[in-house]
Amino acid sequence: MAVNQLKLEALLRWLAAGAPPQSDYGATVAELGRRMVDLGIQLDFIAIYQIPLNPLLGGLRYTWEPRSGTRVREHPHAEMTSDLFIGGVVHAALTTDRTTRYPVGKTPRFDEHPGSERIIAGGHKEFIVFPFQFTGRYTGCFAVAAQDVDRLPDDQFDACRRLMAPLARVVQSEIQRQSGDALLRTYLGKDASTRVSAGMVKRGDAEMIRAVILFTDLIGFTELSNRLAIEETVGLLNRYFEALEVPIITNGGEVLKLMGDGLLAVFPTPDDLTSEEGAALSALSAVADARAALAGSDIAFRAAFHVGEIHYGNIGGLSRLDFTAIGPSVNLASRLLDAAARAKVQATCSAAFARLAPDATREIGTFDLKGFDAPQLIFDAS
Repeated sequence: MAVNQLKLEALLRWLAAGAPPQSDYGATVAELGRRMVDLGIQLDFIAIYQIPLNPLLGGLRYTWEPRSGTRVREHPHAEMTSDLFIGGVVHAALTTDRTTRYPVGKTPRFDEHPGSERIIAGGHKEFIVFPFQFTGRYTGCFAVAAQDVDRLPDDQFDACRRLMAPLARVVQSEIQRQSGDALLRTYLGKDASTRVSAGMVKRGDAEMIRAVILFTDLIGFTELSNRLAIEETVGLLNRYFEALEVPIITNGGEVLKLMGDGLLAVFPTPDDLTSEEGAALSALSAVADARAALAGSDIAFRAAFHVGEIHYGNIGGLSRLDFTAIGPSVNLASRLLDAAARAKVQATCSAAFARLAPDATREIGTFDLKGFDAPQLIFDAS
């Protein structure tokens, strides 16, 4: 079966143009596979392996097969450094930067590798991996596999090689987009990153919103961090922040800042009492879930709750901005955390918050708080 040169040229032009329209990357992968089959390449499987710049994800694999369509699999960082990946056919292509032609069942070094089990089970006779030539730090590769031929004919193999340069530009563009989104979400939070991506990027860009505010900090952290090795301190902080992050996000909150052992989260609400009551209960539930997750460990934390108006957006210098929340309501929530330590309770809240969750709070009394002229009525929200 000869390669249709006109269709090959059309595919090359399509890739050079950015594979339009690219509203759905999975659909782009499927269109690439269909066009490759249509121009005469005897393949029954293609895969794009992407190594993004993602703090939470080590790799992505997009596969397409004529019968099952496009599938996506995420690979955690731990998997990318495990025996399942290291030393396999894909890893070999990436580390040597050379195309790897793997005759299935005839290459003991790869046949016996645990990462080859899926390839062998798929009935492929040849598995070929082409590393991408990217600019910058990104890495990735493209794979094709065939069941009907022992070895892809030279003209079909050469057609695949011709696709690599324009395909690399398309894939690198997608990796950069995904990496940018992941970095923004990880370092800013989901809501803040969405606002920044939508154009909220200038110093002073902000809005006043109403939200439930949550502050937490670790009990005895200074003593612990002075006593523990730095690796143990980092591990302790990671467990603590993870225990809080999951229920906060699940309950509709946004982890806005991590400050040493301190955490600031907000639960934005429309300006109506019902939504505020729901946000207050969600914040209480998130803290309760975190305490349950840390039960039996040596990690204990305080919490403080308030509800009010916050200035939500960008502040900073000329070249370094911070997306954060400021205002009197944030100041009060912060001071309530100090009051929890003075009152020797696990959690405190303001009178405004207590009105939203009367069954979950108990009046303690009035406290003088730094920066506030009048004593503040404090409630136990433990």
